[in-house]
Amino acid sequence: MWYRRALEGLQRLDDLLELGIEVTANEVESDAVALNCAVRDAEIVPPEEVKLSAAGKLTTKKWAESKYWGLYQDFVCGCALRLAREALGLLPISRVVVNVSTRMLNTSNGHIEPTTILATHFTRQALAAINVDGVDASDSLTNFDWRMTFKKTSGFERVSAIVLSDNWVQ
Repeated sequence: MWYRRALEGLQRLDDLLELGIEVTANEVESDAVALNCAVRDAEIVPPEEVKLSAAGKLTTKKWAESKYWGLYQDFVCGCALRLAREALGLLPISRVVVNVSTRMLNTSNGHIEPTTILATHFTRQALAAINVDGVDASDSLTNFDWRMTFKKTSGFERVSAIVLSDNWVQ
């Protein structure tokens, strides 16, 4: 199917690659695709904020935990939104699933492994109804079906990926 060839261009978006984001197409159907977005760990957000003092001196200060994790949450949700918009703009489909993963400790086996931290199901109609230029990425998920467990003090937890055949996904 030519959809896979078109999605190869999405996988090579330079700005995503520079951020350490890898995109793969897991499922391709005539009216929908499921993508996986593997993001670099939470270190994509710098551990310290840099400010310019009134005297013109640069100062650094460690982020408050809630601010740090909130920035990372917006980054992850923004990646999902971006990929959904790109896929729907590229293909004549009505829906796209974006599962975002990162490498995390699996406490059941003690290994660092790819872990789904956000699973979203976007429809063309719902995505077209929001003003993406004025929306907060993490708040925008209320417009879609999604799975995410997030704590402001510790970040994301493992969730189940969404697949196109899930009964509630239509």
